[in-house]
Amino acid sequence: MYETLGFEACVYILNQAEMQIVVCDAVSKAMGLIERKPTCPHLKYLVVMEPITDELRAASEEYGVRVMTMQELEKIGHDAKNRPEHLPPKPEDLATICYTSGTTGTPKGVMLTHANVVADTVCLEFFKHTGFCSAVSCITHALLFRETSVFLLKISKNFDQQLFLLCHVFSIDCMISFYKFSPQVMSEVNKSYVKKALFNIAVAYKAHEMQKLVSILLIDLALSFEKMDSLTILCSRKGDIRLLVEDIKELRPTIVPVVPRVLNRLYDKVMSEVNKSYVKKALFNIAVAYKAHEMQNFIVRKDGFFDNLVFKKVRESRVRLMVTGSAPLSENVLTFVRAAMGCVVVEGYGQTECVACATVSMEGDSNAGHVGMVIPSASIKLVDVPELGYFAKDEAGEICIKGPIVFRGYYQNDELTKEVLDEDGWLHTGDIGRWLKEGTLKIVDRKKHIFKLAQ
Repeated sequence: MYETLGFEACVYILNQAEMQIVVCDAVSKAMGLIERKPTCPHLKYLVVMEPITDELRAASEEYGVRVMTMQELEKIGHDAKNRPEHLPPKPEDLATICYTSGTTGTPKGVMLTHANVVADTVCLEFFKHTGFCSAVSCITHALLFRETSVFLLKISKNFDQQLFLLCHVFSIDCMISFYKFSPQVMSEVNKSYVKKALFNIAVAYKAHEMQKLVSILLIDLALSFEKMDSLTILCSRKGDIRLLVEDIKELRPTIVPVVPRVLNRLYDKVMSEVNKSYVKKALFNIAVAYKAHEMQNFIVRKDGFFDNLVFKKVRESRVRLMVTGSAPLSENVLTFVRAAMGCVVVEGYGQTECVACATVSMEGDSNAGHVGMVIPSASIKLVDVPELGYFAKDEAGEICIKGPIVFRGYYQNDELTKEVLDEDGWLHTGDIGRWLKEGTLKIVDRKKHIFKLAQ
């Protein structure tokens, strides 16, 4: 559950899902849930990542909730004599119920099946194996043709062992190892390769579905490495999105999935400095325009004249790929980031209701202002929205998505499900899009005039 939803929304989720076990990254949050135990009758266990205080233990006894650390939970599992038999999931089985606040109303439980998750992953596999020029092939090149790749994930502080087990996606046996993060704000997932045995990496974080899917892809790529030491995963322990830029400089990753708000913050910070001087502003505009021209000619580099003269303080030399999504990114910001970072920056578009991405930008496309092309596992059509003046005949309308990536429905909310899923299986996103001449999709409006924040 996103902590930004607030305790009241969390109580709603706990009761609707009838959750008995909750994992908290901080004692304060565990205390907040315990105090709300009278309104959460199903809550029985709390697993806390921080050391449990005497106050928390006293409160847990008072309210009848058992609290334990992750280490205590692991010991219970290790000492268990009767372990249930592993039952492989069926495609139609639920993989997760992901609660999202969307843009309005109470949190909605998006039911995603194993088939949904695999379908979104397989489409990226298609790009990888066909060599299609896409964000995915870019990730492949970034990983396979360099000695090392360092992947940055942002997670909450003190949440060292939070999990999202992705092993089921590949239906193979695996071994999972957990490592404590170092004081230098990093955790390295160590290597293990015995001949041709496959080793799955379980990536832990609390973030967007887009980041989950990128992680799934990276894990699958890691399985094909002759040398497993070519992938390192660094986790930002600061947890503060405002400090992510500092984390990038400190940890020096090569692959960075990032939400638009971080890039907007970087852009605003640079522009506030540039606007102090006419000379700085003029030089900055010339540098961005020149770098944009280079990218139009498929030149992506960090060692040019303007790289050293203008972008040296902003640029991180090791970043080769940035992946962004979850909200539209303005053309000015995207062009600036590509110029300043001297790396490939790709965008994707989708919703939790379709796992992650339904469109993804192409690696060689340096144009800004769109969210890429439709992935193979999805179909997209634009539907008339006459009240807003958008018509499909004009290549504009509400974005509707269909395919195996589309969710089953909202948990215990058939009425809301029928509002977004029509009889033919089309997911009505509420976003207004426009087809561009290159076949890419541009997000131009929101049907309810409520645009998603870039966070």
